[in-house]
Amino acid sequence: MIEKGALKVAIVGGGITGLATAHYLEQAAAAEGWGITGVVLERDSRMGGKLLTTTLDGFLVEGGPDSIFTQKPWALRLLDELGMGDEVIQQQANGVFLLHGGKLHRVPRGLVGPVPTKPQDLLGASFLTWRGKLRAGLEPFVPRRRDGDEESLGGFLRRRLGTNVAQNLVETFTAGVYAGDPMDLGTRQLFPTLVDWEDRYGSLAKGIRAARARAAGGAPPRPFVSLRRGMSSLPLAIAGGLRRLKLLPGKQVTTIARGRRNDRPLYELTVDGGEPILADCVALTIPAPGAASVLRTILPKAADLLDQMSFASTCSVSLAFRREAVGNPLDGSGFLVPRTEPSPVTGCTWSSAKWPGRAGEGWVLLRAFVGWAGDGSFMQRDDPDLVHSVTEALRPLLELRGEPERTWVQRWPDAMPQYKVGHGPWVEAVDRAMSAEPGLFLAGASYRGIGVPDCVRQGQETAQRMASLVSQPAEARA
Repeated sequence: MIEKGALKVAIVGGGITGLATAHYLEQAAAAEGWGITGVVLERDSRMGGKLLTTTLDGFLVEGGPDSIFTQKPWALRLLDELGMGDEVIQQQANGVFLLHGGKLHRVPRGLVGPVPTKPQDLLGASFLTWRGKLRAGLEPFVPRRRDGDEESLGGFLRRRLGTNVAQNLVETFTAGVYAGDPMDLGTRQLFPTLVDWEDRYGSLAKGIRAARARAAGGAPPRPFVSLRRGMSSLPLAIAGGLRRLKLLPGKQVTTIARGRRNDRPLYELTVDGGEPILADCVALTIPAPGAASVLRTILPKAADLLDQMSFASTCSVSLAFRREAVGNPLDGSGFLVPRTEPSPVTGCTWSSAKWPGRAGEGWVLLRAFVGWAGDGSFMQRDDPDLVHSVTEALRPLLELRGEPERTWVQRWPDAMPQYKVGHGPWVEAVDRAMSAEPGLFLAGASYRGIGVPDCVRQGQETAQRMASLVSQPAEARA
């Protein structure tokens, strides 16, 4: 416990999790009346992590996530706190297509998502077989699994919906988000609601009906929103609002050790090319392998566990065409690609159709994705080669004429955590190993949620845990 004086903190990682941690720590200090000093260290030259927006000549290009999932409230709450509620924008196009047999097929609205919400829409799905549709229609009669063992996402979906629907549709929406192999990814960690529906109702269809009954009386919110000035405006706003914690971009922490100053036990952070930093507590909001390297000396068991985490490399390729060079009407938000299709892209967002303000009048902005778990071969190819490959893959589908007039390539090596079967017990084992040092904390996409809302939530929870180290209420210290 920190009995008196200001809490000295160090937050390693200047992505959304680290910045949210800093924001909520400053909030707690102000509300509870104790002092706080410290730093947020980021090895890159900019803050924001994977929330990366580029603006040029009327284009707004996202290098990382382009949206916020509204059914998890933490990011929207943070936006309201920052006075950014007016920055939230809605999708202007919502239709989704699926690549099947080399052609784009519109996905009926009731089939968009991790499980079909309108079984009758299966009948109109041109990319499914009749046998597959009939099998999926029998889902309410499939017995629930009772052995309690964790199941892969692919195994769960195929058992309940059948192989045709699972492989060609549902896995594309679910596993595609995580760039992973659905036969490796864990259902309970990624989609606990599906497991809960089976446990409680014995059927996904019955679970959906129960969820709809609870939500009756109002129009369901749009599942995704974005920000008018791009996703990077969120970390920029957090960083600009910090008053007590100092931002240190371009600073990489290499090790953590125990230290002391004036008989006060502290953690000593070694910074590559800089002076050591002392802190009462440290939050590591960097990916698990980076945390393993930093903790190797002080917590070798935790470091060994963190090294077990696997990641996928991904890449986004954005292309700008004049509208007359694109024959496809782009009457939707984009298309997804099942793993069974021989395509170099895993999906394509029609950014200028999906969100307002992404391209100027008379222009089209497309954003294609490359990379799956287990296939990082694209990382060995140069940017012009990737752009050519993506353009040629999109050309017959979108009726492209000529070459893109502007291009942007953003690579994310080993950046997508893979929540495989057993991820939950792994997180618990990491927590037990970390408990030997109660002033060290882990948070971020490697652990308890990948999307922006989950990272914000983890930042808030980490700030609360760090604040709990201050033992005395404000009136007792006055």
